[in-house]
Amino acid sequence: MWLVVGLGFMGMLVGMLAGMSRSVIVQPLIALLFAFVGGSVFAILSKLSAEDRGLAGKMVSSLSACCLIGVISGMTIIRHQYLVPAEIRQDVAKACMSSNPPPECMLRSSNPGEAAIIDEKKNAGKMSGDQAYDALRKLYQQDHPEIGK
Repeated sequence: MWLVVGLGFMGMLVGMLAGMSRSVIVQPLIALLFAFVGGSVFAILSKLSAEDRGLAGKMVSSLSACCLIGVISGMTIIRHQYLVPAEIRQDVAKACMSSNPPPECMLRSSNPGEAAIIDEKKNAGKMSGDQAYDALRKLYQQDHPEIGK
């Protein structure tokens, strides 16, 4: 019983760290961790008794469910700035909801790049498809001046 609960809390911790992280390296590391754990379980599953297989299933389910809850919680905390003092939070919320939000308002990236910002504006309805296409074309021409001539 305590093994299942402990693995669940570990899943919550991993999920919370992944959800609150802005680093792009976290996602591949989490995927590798789950591949390792899942692969290890399947490798030794045939050597376990029926009772132990049930425990292993509960452990993996606990880890996965708590990790999912942790990711959602971490993303919610970051997006709504729950760890930021209230007097600063209002200013941050206004900046993030403005027509030109700073890069730190984007989830999963501290510097999303111009193309990602254009995509976000298009998805938010602040830009039409034609405007987004023109903005992306101009951005591409800036990076590749020999193409636009």
